[in-house]
Amino acid sequence: MEDLVKTYWPQFIALVAFVAWLKRLESMVRGHAEVISELRREQAEINRRAQDQAITLAAIKESLSAIKITLDRLYERMDRSK
Repeated sequence: MEDLVKTYWPQFIALVAFVAWLKRLESMVRGHAEVISELRREQAEINRRAQDQAITLAAIKESLSAIKITLDRLYERMDRSK
């Protein structure tokens, strides 16, 4: 048994170091997965806000168009009354 330990101790140390490295790598991956999930939530919120703003902008454009039509009619009436 002692000869076995003496013979393979470098491989054992390398195996322990490899397992420790894998554990550290797994921890980093989990941390990055949490960051990615948070970024995806933020992106979904940004997309929702952009859609809301697009709807609001369309309503503003429609209102401005109606105001323009009204102003054009008023201008025509004023022009005719001269």
